[in-house]
Amino acid sequence: MEGLPILALDKAFSQIVDRKTRIQKVADGFRRLEAPLFSRIGYLLFSDLNRRRIMRWTPDPGKDVPPGGKFQYYADGVIATGLTFDHQGRLLICQRDPGQVIRIEKDGSHSTMVSTQGETFLSDPQDLVYGIDGSIYFSNLGSQQNPAEPVICRLSRQGNLTFETKQLRLPWGVALGPQQRTFYATDRAAWEVWSFPIQSDGSLEKGKTIVSLQTLGAGEPGGLKTDESGNLYVTAGTRLWVFQPDGKPLGSITFSEPVSNCNWGAGFLGLYVTARTSFYYLETKIPGTPTY
Repeated sequence: MEGLPILALDKAFSQIVDRKTRIQKVADGFRRLEAPLFSRIGYLLFSDLNRRRIMRWTPDPGKDVPPGGKFQYYADGVIATGLTFDHQGRLLICQRDPGQVIRIEKDGSHSTMVSTQGETFLSDPQDLVYGIDGSIYFSNLGSQQNPAEPVICRLSRQGNLTFETKQLRLPWGVALGPQQRTFYATDRAAWEVWSFPIQSDGSLEKGKTIVSLQTLGAGEPGGLKTDESGNLYVTAGTRLWVFQPDGKPLGSITFSEPVSNCNWGAGFLGLYVTARTSFYYLETKIPGTPTY
């Protein structure tokens, strides 16, 4: 798939994405895609939300990028809005209806990590990322008692749940920066990207806005990832945007449909991008930040 508009706003963009990069559509015909996640053992997981399925795509032998590959159902009956692995290779899932964070063990059994805290029911966990200290950070869009109270949560390795910040109006995508000293989140309601310094105990300091997508006319932000140079990759509307760590926009790639999220490919190289009905792959020049 060639000819998708690549907009460079700074010459540094060419050090990340080549203007002649070929954006490849891997597959289409889905209902609403989210949460791409490439396993270290060579397959891609993604969520087909409206069909309540987690799908697994395995590239053809000898290839770690499209075209070709085999599709399989990984799990049915699951509305998975966020996927990641922990350091043991176990799959962590943000699940909607019921709202919970679950873990799939090596033997295939399911463990519920978070569903309630006291009397507060986590109604809509959206995205999650695994920290080097064993913490799981995730965004939650509301609670049964107070659906208008979105929050960023952290589940410690010891199983303690803390509500880290309520600064964001509608927290959505989450990511960790290189060395895991900074936590990032998108605010879908305010069309912003926020950064939060991480303290030594894993808790978050007060955050600040580093990107206003409204000033770019970019649309509502979705998922985001970081690379080893600290750059941020943010999906918004029909574009994948790239920003420097301080929030300076470097450029964007426009797709033919709204895009929801992105994640690194084999060896944390290249990006898979999920969209409304399809998912895509593009080569990038800087390795992504490994979190599992």
